[in-house]
Amino acid sequence: MSDHQSGRFPASKVPVHKKNDDRADHRADQAMRQKAICFVTGAGKTLAGLNLVTLRTKAHEDEHAVFLSGSGPLVEVLREALARDEHAQLKERGEKSKKSDAAQKVKSFVQNVMHFRDSNLITSEPPIERVAVFDEAQRAWNAKHLANFMSQKKGYANFQMSEPEFLISVMDRHED
Repeated sequence: MSDHQSGRFPASKVPVHKKNDDRADHRADQAMRQKAICFVTGAGKTLAGLNLVTLRTKAHEDEHAVFLSGSGPLVEVLREALARDEHAQLKERGEKSKKSDAAQKVKSFVQNVMHFRDSNLITSEPPIERVAVFDEAQRAWNAKHLANFMSQKKGYANFQMSEPEFLISVMDRHED
C-alpha cells in the first residue's frame, strides 16, 4: 500500500522551512508569523524531539512545550520511562514524590497527537503549548484521509485540512 493510499501525508509534500540559528532570521519569522518544521534524518529523531521539549519545559516554565506522537504504544512507553526517571531524580534529591505525580507531569508534555487534535477542535483559543514537536510526521494523515475520519468518526463534515495543516493552524492561533 502506498503512502497516498494509506492516508499518510508524504514528507515531500510538507512545507519545510530550513533556517540557521541567526536571531535576525528568527525575529523575521516571528514578524511574518512563520513556523519552522525540521526533519532530522537518521537515528535519534524521537530523542532529539524529547530533549527539545524537556529542555524547553525546564528553561521556559511559562511557555509549555509538547511532544506529540501518533503511536499510542510509544506514548505509553515514553510516559512510563520519563515518569520513573522524574520520580527517581526527586527521590535522589531527597524531595517527597509519588510516582503518580511524576506521571501526571509527564502526561502534560508527552501526548498522543489524536488527543491534542481533538482537544483543539472544540476551541478556537490557542493551546497552552508554545512549542509542539510532532514525532513520526511521515505517518500524518493527508487531507482526504483525515476528512473521511473526521466525518465518519467525529461528526465533522467538510473538514478540509491534512493533519500537519491542522496542527500548524492550531499553533498559528498564538499571536507571536
